Amino acid sequence: LLKGFVGLSGAIFTQLYHALYGQNAASLILLVGWLPAIVSILFMFLIRPMKVVSAKNEKKIFYSFLAAAVFLAGFLMVIIVIENQ
Repeated sequence: LLKGFVGLSGAIFTQLYHALYGQNAASLILLVGWLPAIVSILFMFLIRPMKVVSAKNEKKIFYSFLAAAVFLAGFLMVIIVIENQ
């Protein structure tokens, strides 16, 4: 499951690169440098210790999240295929 999300995040990263910089290869290094840093800085205030509480509908929430990820992966696959034609 985690390997799938690594591939999905790589596809999202690639689409962001093409949207922001086009085909400029030097800008890819810049994007690899600033994007993860900005995401970490923006979300570091939202992370806090929490007590683990088991919910009744954990599977439903997990499957909803999984369905959203599969939809996003399918959408990105279609976009990448259309771009390469």
